[in-house]
Amino acid sequence: MAILSYLDKVNTPLAKEISKNLYVDNILLLAETVEEALEKYKESKQLFAAIGMNLREYVSNSTAVNEQIEDIDKTPAGTIKLLGVEYNTESDAFTVRTELQDRTFLTKRDVVSQINSIYDPMGFAGPLTIRLKCIMREIYNSPIGWKDPIHKEHLDRWTAVCKEIGNVAIAIPRLSVPCQNAQEIPKLWIFSDASQAAIAACAYFQLTQRRAVSKLVCGKTKLTPKKSPQTIPRLELLSILIGVRLASSILEASPCPINELCIVSDSEIALYWLSTTRTLPLFVANQRDRIQKLVSAMKAKGVNVTMYHVESAFNPADVGTRGSTATQILHSSWIQGPQWLNNEEDSWPLKEMGHQSDESCRSRHLLEADPIPLPQSRLSQPCVRSSINANVATVTKDSPSLIDLGRFSRLSRALRAFAYVGKTLKEWVKRTNENRGTIITLRRVTEFTNSSEINAEDIAASEKFLIVETHRNIDVDELQKRYPDKKVFKDDNGIIRYESRLQNADIPLDTKSPMLLPKDSDLCRLVVNHIHKQYAHCGAEQTLSIVRQRFWIPKPSVTISKYVRKCITCKKVNGLPYGAPLMPPLPGDRVAVTKPFQNTACDFLGPFESPNKEKMYVCLYTCLIGLFTWKLLRTCPQEHF
Repeated sequence: MAILSYLDKVNTPLAKEISKNLYVDNILLLAETVEEALEKYKESKQLFAAIGMNLREYVSNSTAVNEQIEDIDKTPAGTIKLLGVEYNTESDAFTVRTELQDRTFLTKRDVVSQINSIYDPMGFAGPLTIRLKCIMREIYNSPIGWKDPIHKEHLDRWTAVCKEIGNVAIAIPRLSVPCQNAQEIPKLWIFSDASQAAIAACAYFQLTQRRAVSKLVCGKTKLTPKKSPQTIPRLELLSILIGVRLASSILEASPCPINELCIVSDSEIALYWLSTTRTLPLFVANQRDRIQKLVSAMKAKGVNVTMYHVESAFNPADVGTRGSTATQILHSSWIQGPQWLNNEEDSWPLKEMGHQSDESCRSRHLLEADPIPLPQSRLSQPCVRSSINANVATVTKDSPSLIDLGRFSRLSRALRAFAYVGKTLKEWVKRTNENRGTIITLRRVTEFTNSSEINAEDIAASEKFLIVETHRNIDVDELQKRYPDKKVFKDDNGIIRYESRLQNADIPLDTKSPMLLPKDSDLCRLVVNHIHKQYAHCGAEQTLSIVRQRFWIPKPSVTISKYVRKCITCKKVNGLPYGAPLMPPLPGDRVAVTKPFQNTACDFLGPFESPNKEKMYVCLYTCLIGLFTWKLLRTCPQEHF
């Protein structure tokens, strides 16, 4: 911070360039000529000498510059490290190496260590490492510990892949496209692709006047989401998002101006989603909004953004999703770039994707590729972070639940989210009946109010909806056999209850016949945590007493104690700061068999007030084996002690 503050105070062109290209104690400067490089060398030395700092270890990719740098200030030319990346000053190229050890015994930790040993921040070796990451995902999902050996099947596959991709050096020229004049502005091309296993994006520069395309500028490969598997078109949309983010980073870091950006994908469906004005599914709409926000920011800076469709055979990003071997990647389009860009523009296998009508897309079955229609309603648009897609379907007894309460950590948030869903469905039914003249009835959503705001009635209807959904797959007869001492029944609303002995009491129905909360359900977790926090983090017994006023939980004490023990706030308040240290062994004088008062301790007490209002002191002699004696003193001078 002190160096940056000094450079900001100096405020010269070189100081600004150093401030922008300074990382800890490394500085990277660019120059067009030998004279400019030598001038920056001398000026930077003077700049830091003014604050008592000595810049040294200068090196350049120009032999003429290196010869004029003083020996005390320069480092030998050859292979050096730029922010961890290998760079050769003589060939002016970056190099990424994949050196993997051939081992016959591997643990999960060893596998992760070998993957991370390949330092590739620019993504040059993405098609190689993505194959290792796919195997790593399978190993991670297997039930083994970090120090346990991996299964033989995974070890054989890992060894085979390491032999195919190990010990390769990928060299990429530092100078992407040499511009011969200032009017020759490069064009940035971004290619994206996705498969069921991986998504990838790569970037290249092109000089249109000479029809020259650069080698790979940078790339990005990553595995597809595991927790929420998506369709191929949605993964293609994610790959476009990664490509647009990659382009935004390149435009921000590029020292030369770039006025034109071309984004290329082999998915017509994903490109259609970016150009249509139709209401799209929530996931697709969110990714489209992120892409359009980045594109709008680029256009605001004067960058012309165009999107194209290309066949998979001409898409270099396809290599990043399929993976490659050491011999293939060096000559692949991933490294060398799409060679068809060197041809005349009329022969390019591209099709520009502008705004398309729904009729033209329906003829190519683009609308039916991922059909999840949403109602054209004010309430149907996403208005909360935790959004739920509620589908109306005929369910069977053992059908999976339509609701995933595991996504929520608070009951109030879950109730409000499902209240929005219920009100949206009710509004959609109302408008559909009005526009089409049909009569559609959804019994579960009729209890929600017509107001645009959520009120207490909507929360109560949402709670009832969640309880009914939790009880939907529970067999009452089997439950009755498990608890023969209770009379279990299902009421008219589909809620499972049991009759207590308070049927004749003038109390609410939920207290007379408590509702079932399965002890391992997410709803039980949310209810118990809500009551525990609502009543000032009360203990397990009080929480149980309050829960019993409305709900019946099998094995309630164990269940509620389990959730109360997990409360972070209670752990912080009630937990001991440190454990008591272990007591050391007793001294030898305390446990040895000795004569009385052979080992004695002396202490002085007082003053005490006598009946005569005089001060008295006590000299106490304590034998270390358990005896004591004392003497009474009227004063406490040193000689008496």
